[in-house]
Amino acid sequence: MFCDYVCNPRRVRRKRDARRWCDLLMVLAWNAPRSQLMPGDRLLTFEEQVSVSTGAEAWLAQADPTRYEAVRWVGQDDVRKRPTLALWRAGAARDAKRRRRVRAQLRQSGFRIGAWSFSDILKILSREVPGPTAEVAERQTR
Repeated sequence: MFCDYVCNPRRVRRKRDARRWCDLLMVLAWNAPRSQLMPGDRLLTFEEQVSVSTGAEAWLAQADPTRYEAVRWVGQDDVRKRPTLALWRAGAARDAKRRRRVRAQLRQSGFRIGAWSFSDILKILSREVPGPTAEVAERQTR
């Protein structure tokens, strides 16, 4: 089992991609901390957050099973590496830094939190477009 995870170059290559996908999903599907909100950002309800994240994961399982497997492995790996409160805090701080950078990159491309549809989120997660589409930008300016 250990050799399956460590020796398989396909999984090793996909780990960074899976972590990036997880960070993008967290930024898109969950509310930002209050200190990172900008004027005009809309807070999502808990039901919206859950439906977007579960829908995106279900979509990923259908669209790209190998990436889905890598995303699940990264999530399980994070749980195994943080058995104590001190390790969890250190890991959460690293995750927050990474997600802050992802949120800043999305903002530079014109993205505004809460002004998207589920299909826009899937396009961003599948890397069909680097940021919001022209349609999203038009909706944001209304």
